[in-house]
Parts: sequence; C-alpha cells; structure tokens
Amino acid sequence: MRGRHSLPTMIPLFILDALWASIAWLSAFSLRFFTTLFDTILGPAQFPVPLNIYLGAIPVIIAVSFASQYWLGYYTVEGPVKRSDVSSRIRGAFTTLALLLALSALYRDASYSRLVGLIFFLLLSPGPQLSWLLLKPLLRRIWSRNSARRGVLIVGQGPLALAFAEQVKERPWLGLELTGALRFKDEAVTKESLLPDLGTLEQLESCCLEKRIKEVFVALPLEDAKSWGDIERRLRALAVDFHIVIDGRGFLSIRPQTTRFGALPILTVRESPRYGWNRLGKRIFDLVFGLMALLVSLPVMVLIALTIKLSSKGPIFYVQQRVGWAGGCFPMIKFRTMNVEAEAGGPQFAVKDDPRRTTIGTILRVLSLDELPQLWNVLRGEMSLVGPRPERPEFLGDIAERIPHFPLRQSVKAGMTGLAQINGQRGQAPLEDRLRFDLDYVQNWSLWLDLRILIVTMFGGFLSRNAI
Repeated sequence: MRGRHSLPTMIPLFILDALWASIAWLSAFSLRFFTTLFDTILGPAQFPVPLNIYLGAIPVIIAVSFASQYWLGYYTVEGPVKRSDVSSRIRGAFTTLALLLALSALYRDASYSRLVGLIFFLLLSPGPQLSWLLLKPLLRRIWSRNSARRGVLIVGQGPLALAFAEQVKERPWLGLELTGALRFKDEAVTKESLLPDLGTLEQLESCCLEKRIKEVFVALPLEDAKSWGDIERRLRALAVDFHIVIDGRGFLSIRPQTTRFGALPILTVRESPRYGWNRLGKRIFDLVFGLMALLVSLPVMVLIALTIKLSSKGPIFYVQQRVGWAGGCFPMIKFRTMNVEAEAGGPQFAVKDDPRRTTIGTILRVLSLDELPQLWNVLRGEMSLVGPRPERPEFLGDIAERIPHFPLRQSVKAGMTGLAQINGQRGQAPLEDRLRFDLDYVQNWSLWLDLRILIVTMFGGFLSRNAI
C-alpha cells in the first residue's frame, strides 16, 4: 500500500528540502573559497571566485535533489522511515552528487571544485531527516484533517481484521477512512469490534458502490486464502484498489517486504539486513571504528596482559569457538579470566561468583575488559562491533530446542556489544530477554543504531548487575 498525499500537503516538505539543498551547496562553496580549512592540504583557493556559476547551479541542484528523493520514495507514507535510515540518506545524497557530476561533465562552460562536491555530499546527507523532523507535526495535522479521505472496506471480522483496523486508526495521517467490514462465512461480530458490520461477503459489490469505497483490504486467515481470487475477480469492474493483509501470526517475521521476481509477486517473511549496501556500510563502519578503538585501547590491553601473566599461571589469551553469522564457527579471542583447569571436565556455563575465576579475571569480567581482544576478530571480519553476542556451539543446540527462535540472531554478524548488553541483558540474564532485544536489533538495524549502541556502551553500557 502506498501513501497517497495530495501535492499541496507535500509542498512544505518540498520547500524545506530545496532550502536545505541550497544551503548545503552554498555552505560547501563558502567553506572551500572563504575559509582556510583546506589551504594546508590543497593550497589557497583560486580567485576571483566564480560565484555566479555556483549560484546558477542552484535550480539544477534542487531539481536533481528532488528527483533523487522522489525516486527513493521520500515523498510517500513510507518516506519518514526512509528519511530516518542512514544508509538510505547516504544513497540519496550519493545519487544526487552522481547525477550532478554527470550533468557538469556535459556542461563545458564552467568547472566546479571537486572538494565543493564532496562537502556538499556530506552536508546534504542529514537533510531529509531534518526536514521531516521539523515538519512532522504540521504535515500529520494536515493529513489528519484532509477532507479527501479514502473510504476503506475490510473483508473479515476476525482477529486479523481487528488488528489491521487498529493500525489504521492509529495513523490518521494516512488519509484512510474505516467505513466498515463484511463478514466472511460464519464470522461473528463481537462487542469489542472496531468495525461497523456492513453485512456479508455477498454484499461486496453493492457495499462498494453505496459507500463509495476506494480501498478494499482482505484480512482473512491463511486457510481462507483460496477466496482471494474470487474476491479480486468480483472487484475488477469497480474503481477500487485491492489489498491483502497477510496473516503472519503463525511465524516470526524479520524485515518483511514484498518484491517481484519476474512476473511473480514474492512475500519475503525473513531477510538478513547483511547484504548489498548495508553489508558494505557496516564493514566500513567496523573497520574505521574498530581500528580507532584498537589504537585507543592498546595501552590498556598491554597493561592487562602483563597483569594476567604476572598474577596467574597459563596463557594471556583464551580462544573459544563461537557461532557467528549463518551458523558458521570462528575462534573468538578473550583475555583469560579463569584458571587453566576451568574446563577440564568439559564446556560449562559461567555462574555467579564462579570459583574458577582469577582475581584479575573477576575485575575484567565486571568491566567487560576481557572482551577487548575481540577487536582483532572485528578487523578480521569474523565479528562486528555491534550485534548479538555469539554463543558456544556446545550450548546452542540445547538453547535452540528450548527457544526455537534463538538461532534467528545469526542472521547478522555477532558483535562485541549489542542492544541486549546496553540494556543489562548479560551473563545470568534470561536468554528469552536477550533474544527479545537481539531480534529487535535485527529488525531495526541501521548504521545510526550501531553508532548509538557504541556511544551508550562507551558511557557505561559495559557495566551490568548480571555480569559474571
């Protein structure tokens, strides 16, 4: 379903986006030619500055920026989600810059600074989200009061239909007006129903005509899916849009979406975010911040290594097999925090006040400093800075048997820290609680979420009452 907001209600968003693109372009121009920020590297800017050429490019920049954002779906109901996604905004700014470079290559009468283009790209990226945050209250008020609302008819009066009705009522800015519902077969109408009862499915055509219905949503259980085709055929002669609400209550969905494979529509129930641009962006993120963290923590790691060596017998590091992305195993590196005979009787979970811990190991575990060597795993690509914590293969089978959804955490790389850890779900915390946070991370992953988790971790998220 696409959002259908009229052009006048979107004009404030167009104007603010255009204003931001213009400001980003002129700011990039000013930073290059009227400051000394880049003189040390590139030398002084060439004068006289061709101001008229840069001013003349603004209409083209606005047009190209609008075309890129329209193509990316920023001006639909789903637009706010896209505007809030870091990778989506980077794609938008990159697309705009690429189109501008292509156009400038065709225009031989002027030459533009490549540095201005780079600064413009960096300044343009946050623009779409800022525009939405500033105008969100105004636009939602306009959309909620829009008189040109589209009448909605729901086929079904069961739990799925009621759940869909609740979602529509919570989003008045979508411009959808719930007219009512038709009962399917022997469905009963409950007193708690949000939907006016308009009769049975036999009255479908007459109801659409009398109530001036514009959108029909079929919300039936999967066992009644064979009726979809008959309902669609009956609606062909009417000027209504036809939608199917998928009953996904029987399975767990992660980042669901619909696509087309040739002529066939495909419903993707679960899909890892670790593909394409997302995979590249996360890898660059891990390399940049992982290398920075390694350089900053290196003196601390050297001190910890010396302390471990001098305070107890055995190696400094402890290497353990862990399960990562897609179920693959890798050697995870930690500072040794237990005595060398800790697992002489086989693998076992750590427990509170574990007697196997060394003195320095107790401190390292509470502060999570024993995890620092995993920065090497991150740089090697075996782990990510942020993601669900990896489990040992010896335990994973039993955990998956008790909690069937637990392996879904492996649809992304394992991480040094994660959403569960900054919310205190470590060590002895119930696995079900950790899973809830881990699946929430997989569902809502973005580079911005990774950055927020890292910031919280640095300011105390590595401390937890559940640490063992």
